[in-house]
Amino acid sequence: MEHAVREMRAKYTDFETRVTERDVTYRSIENEYRRLEKEIASCRAMIVTIRVRREGGDARLGDIDRRIAELAPVIRAAEDDLTRLREERLRNTGREHELTSEISGVKSDLAERLKEMEAVDTDLRKAGENLASLRAERDFSPRLSDLLPGTRKECEPRSAPRS
Repeated sequence: MEHAVREMRAKYTDFETRVTERDVTYRSIENEYRRLEKEIASCRAMIVTIRVRREGGDARLGDIDRRIAELAPVIRAAEDDLTRLREERLRNTGREHELTSEISGVKSDLAERLKEMEAVDTDLRKAGENLASLRAERDFSPRLSDLLPGTRKECEPRSAPRS
């Protein structure tokens, strides 16, 4: 019986060792299971976050597409206005050259007229001086005739015949 008791103790020790090993393995598996559950929960949370962000991004892209569609006519109108303004600028530049040419012609004409007016002004001054000289001579002649006897009638200005 001792032999059977030793054998039973050996089996019990062997059983206890296997139970301990299995218990350690079970705890290790249980710890790994908990770690994997946490990792899976974290992955699920990331998936939800990514899905929400993707849906938000899709919504934002939809908003952007709608805004682009709304702005397309405005952009086309602005491009048309820009084209029209470029054409007007070209026309205005051509017109500006024409007007500059006309202004140059008018300036040269004005310069000629100014020279003519200066010549006429000079002639008028000379005529005015001659007139003043003639008036002075006329005014002086009666006084001279008063001083010299017999010359009064000859120096008087002739009057035009009356009709």
